[in-house]
Amino acid sequence: MLLILSISFTSAFGVTAPYWDDHPLEISAGQSTNVQLELQNMVGDRNLTVQGSVVQGGNIVSITDKDAKYSVPFGSKVKVNTKVSIPNDAKVGEVYTVGLSFTTLADPSQGLGLGSSIDKYYPIKVIEKAPVQQKSSVKVSSNMIYIVAGIIILLIIIFLLFKRKNKKR
Repeated sequence: MLLILSISFTSAFGVTAPYWDDHPLEISAGQSTNVQLELQNMVGDRNLTVQGSVVQGGNIVSITDKDAKYSVPFGSKVKVNTKVSIPNDAKVGEVYTVGLSFTTLADPSQGLGLGSSIDKYYPIKVIEKAPVQQKSSVKVSSNMIYIVAGIIILLIIIFLLFKRKNKKR
């Protein structure tokens, strides 16, 4: 009975990602991008230690933080940095699914505890590369437009003043 009472049931955490089934990451073949996930510890009263790992798509996604073990204090959120790299030979329209797992690690000082694990999966859709825009040899800044407009207005005022002066003669 004492063993059952010493088990912690109040520890809970969550994982959020900016992409999900109906909102995939869209990226072109041969491209890479950084994606941040977020660990949340909003339930219970304990700080958590969470171990992250890639469980699907290890050739596409990697955790880029120095250590994939995260300290998540109660009531806080912690960023997990990952990098997604799509192969050069990926076909437009192809969809990859990547998965990361986050497991709470037991704290020996807290007695026996139940660990929990959350897996976060999201799709990555390969899209066409955006066409490279031709750079114009002439760049016009907004300041330049104002300067030219001011000169034209000034010339019109001078012209009208001369015209009025000539009418008086």
